[in-house]
Amino acid sequence: MLKDDPELAVARDENSETALHVLARKPSICSSKNQVSGLMKLNHKKDFESTQALQLVRCLWDEMLKQDDSELVKLTQTPSQIIFEAAKFGNSQFLFELICRYPDLIYQFDENGYSIFHIAVLHRHANVFNLIYEIGLTKELFMTCEDKDQQNNMLHLAAKLPHLSRIGIVPGAALQMQRELLWFKEIEKIVLPSFREKKNLKGQTPQELFTQEHGELLKSGEQWMKNTANSCILVATIITTIIFASVFNVPGGNDSSKRLPIHLKETWFQVFVI
Repeated sequence: MLKDDPELAVARDENSETALHVLARKPSICSSKNQVSGLMKLNHKKDFESTQALQLVRCLWDEMLKQDDSELVKLTQTPSQIIFEAAKFGNSQFLFELICRYPDLIYQFDENGYSIFHIAVLHRHANVFNLIYEIGLTKELFMTCEDKDQQNNMLHLAAKLPHLSRIGIVPGAALQMQRELLWFKEIEKIVLPSFREKKNLKGQTPQELFTQEHGELLKSGEQWMKNTANSCILVATIITTIIFASVFNVPGGNDSSKRLPIHLKETWFQVFVI
């Protein structure tokens, strides 16, 4: 349909959205069998295995790029900014397709002063954040940015509790807390040293914000660990009881005079006991 009528690429629906706006929110249909780390190269490979959705994204984007600059800005930034929608939903391969053909998209910031990498941290999408390494960008350009309202830097964003839908991708409160700590520690390694203790407008360092935001998750994690430990103790007790009983019910019986197993001195019996 698009080849027959290229104008469909810039057409808008009842929500004033283009086809790319809709595809930006659908990472599941835009993903290919290849892993993200193998895809993030500026030169396309002929053997790149993509989905039909990605092929459609390329065609739509190629048609959009034929527009003049002012029209392109309107198409990509209203009613919402396409690249930030894709970053929010973790649609890394969609972003790759757009950035590969129009690298200037990398340097766009939203109304809060966030880049797509800030959005990736806020919503915990490692595949999108890894674009910063795969494309070979200068990290300092993005690591020093702060939002306009609260002056939160990227480490503050890693300290914030994400939406429940993102926390829930890992089962168990303790494992969820572990994942949150990993995110915080990884971002802490790459931000400027001065940003690790820098306070936002509320006077909070990233560490203080993390403690505040994750207080309830920490309590849940502690309770989860206690419940898990209790379950393990119960199972271990049952197993130990069965083994203890089996040790004293061995083949051969006991010596009636000494009340010891007949095969006590035999090596195979000692192995059985152990």
